[in-house]
Amino acid sequence: MSIPIGRIYTTTVGGAVLKPVTCEKCGGHFVYEVQRSARGSEFSPLFLDEQGARKRSAGGAYEALAKRLNNACEIVHCPDCGRLQADMVQRLRRQHYVNAMIIASLIALAAWGIVLGSLLLAGSEHQWAGRFEHQWLRVGLLEMGLAVAAGMLLTHLLLRRTAAQLDPNAPDAKQDVFARKGIPLAELLARLARQQAGDARGGRIPPVLGSFPPQPPMPVEPAHDGSGVGILKMLLVVLVAGVITRHALPLRFDWWADPLPRDYFEVAERDFGQAQAELAAGHLDQSLAAFRRATTYASDPSEHRVQGKLLTQWCSDWRATYGRDISARADTLLLRVRNLEPDLETAGELLMEFGPQQVARSAKAALTQARAEQKSRERQRNAAATYHVRFAETQADSGNVAVEYRRQKLLEVLEKRLGAKVIAESELGEAAGVEGLGLVTIHSDALVFDIPFEEKKTDTSALGKYGYLLREKPTNVTMRLPVALRLEVRVATSRPARGSGAEMPVRSVATGATSTSATRMAVSSGSASTQPTGAWDGSHLYLALKTPPERDTTSSIRSLPDRMEAALWEQVLMSFQAGEENSPAVWERLKEKLAAAKEAQEKAKK
Repeated sequence: MSIPIGRIYTTTVGGAVLKPVTCEKCGGHFVYEVQRSARGSEFSPLFLDEQGARKRSAGGAYEALAKRLNNACEIVHCPDCGRLQADMVQRLRRQHYVNAMIIASLIALAAWGIVLGSLLLAGSEHQWAGRFEHQWLRVGLLEMGLAVAAGMLLTHLLLRRTAAQLDPNAPDAKQDVFARKGIPLAELLARLARQQAGDARGGRIPPVLGSFPPQPPMPVEPAHDGSGVGILKMLLVVLVAGVITRHALPLRFDWWADPLPRDYFEVAERDFGQAQAELAAGHLDQSLAAFRRATTYASDPSEHRVQGKLLTQWCSDWRATYGRDISARADTLLLRVRNLEPDLETAGELLMEFGPQQVARSAKAALTQARAEQKSRERQRNAAATYHVRFAETQADSGNVAVEYRRQKLLEVLEKRLGAKVIAESELGEAAGVEGLGLVTIHSDALVFDIPFEEKKTDTSALGKYGYLLREKPTNVTMRLPVALRLEVRVATSRPARGSGAEMPVRSVATGATSTSATRMAVSSGSASTQPTGAWDGSHLYLALKTPPERDTTSSIRSLPDRMEAALWEQVLMSFQAGEENSPAVWERLKEKLAAAKEAQEKAKK
C-alpha cells in the first residue's frame, strides 16, 4: 500500500512581448511579437506548506517565462529592406541543421535495422543451436554501430558546412512571399495612439521589452558556429567503439547462443560416423541429416579447442572428408536423379553442395529435368484419374470472365454428381492425349427474341439544363434479349476408377469421409452421396426461362441482354445443382412458341 508523503504543485503560465529591433542594414526600427510559455513546480512535504508551494511554483513559472521571453528570437524580416538580422540567421541555420540531422539519423537507423534484419534472416537459415555457420555472418552489432557512427560523423560535418554557407540575405537567395515581417515603429505608434483614444481597432498590443538597441555593424561574412565540440564527441564515440570491438571480438556472440554441452564433440564425432555409414548404405536422407547434426557448431565464435585443434577446423575437415565420399559416388547419385528415384532431391542436393564444380552443374541440370519429368508424369496420372470436360458453348469465348465463372461452377457440380475429379480439356496441356475416366460434353444454347422498348420524352431533372437530352419524338429501341436457356450435359464413362471395381469412392462434402455405394447420387446443398461409375451416363437436359422486364431505365437499357443472360445462367445452374432435369419435348415446345411469336411480330411490322 502506497503512503502519500506530500503534493507537487505545477503552474503553467504564458505571455507575449514586443521585441524591439534595429536593422543592421537600413537602421530602421521595428518590433515583432514573441509568445512563450513556462512551467514551475514545487513540492509540499507532508502537506505542511500547501499555500507556500503553490506560490513558489507560480513564482518559478513567471521567472522562467521572463527568461524565455528575454532570450527569445524569431525569424522576422525587416519591414523596410527585408533583411534578417545576425541572430535570426543563426537561428535559421540551427533549424536547418537540426532538421537535416534528424532526417539523416532516421535514415541511418533504418539502414542499420535493415542490415541487422538481413543478417538475422540469413543467419536463421544457416545456423544450428543458435550459432552462425558462415564466417561473413560474424559481423556483429558493434561493427555495424561503428559504421553508423562514422557515417553520422561525415553527415555532421557535411551538414555543418552546408548550414554555415546558408545566407538568406544573399542577393540571389530565394525570397519567401509568406515570410513573417516585423511591425514598423510608425505603425506601432499609431496603434498605441488608437488604443489610448479608446479605439478598439488598435487591437491588443503586448508590452515592449526594453528599448531599441543601437544599429549593429554589418557582418562582412555570414556568421557560423565554429565550435568543434560535436566533432570531438563523434571522434570519442568512434574511438570507444573501436576499442570495445578490438577487445570483445571472441565474446561477441556468447550472449546469442546457448553454452556448448560437455559431450558436444563426442556427439558430433558419432554423428559424422553415422553420416558416412548411412551414405555407404545408400540412405541419403539419414546421411545428410546426421552430417547436419555433426556440423552444428561449424561456426564457433568462442573458438573452442578440442585435442589441440579448433572446433571449426574439425568441422571443416569433416566437410572435406564427406565431400570426397560424395565425389566417389557421384555417378551413382547422378543416376538416381536421372532415374527419378524417390530420394532424387537429396541426391541432387548432396552433389550440388559437396560435389566438384562440374558434377554440381551436371546435377543441377539433371535435377531440373527430373523435376519437369515428375510434374509431367503427375499431370498424366491426374488426367488418367479424372473425367475430361469439353465445353461446346455457342455464345461464349474462353476470355470472358463470366464464362470462366460459369465453367468453374459447372465443374464443381459435376465433381459432386460424378463422384470423381473433373478437369476441363483446355487445362490438360501436354496430357491432352491421355485417356481419362470418361468424357463429359457440355452444350448450351439460348433462344433470343427482339423486344421493343419505347423511349419516351422525359422532363427536365433537378439539374436544370444539364438534365437528360429532350427528344421531340418518342424513339423505339429494339433489344435482342435471351429469354430461354438450354444446358445439355452428356456423360460417357470409358472405364471405372482404378481399385474401385464396379463402384467409385467419393469423398463426402459434409463429413470428408470416403465411402462407396451402389445407389444413385443425390446432390443437395452441402452434401453428396455416392453412385457407381457410369450410373450417370447419358444426356441430361436443364432449362431456364426468363421474362423480359416491362420497362427499363434509359441509362442501363444497353446492359439488359447481359443481365438477362446472367439471370438465365443462375437459374439453370440452380436446376443443375438440384438435379431438376427437363425433357427435350419441353425445349421443342419453347422453340415453337418463340417461332410463332416472331412470325406475329413480323406481321405486325408489315
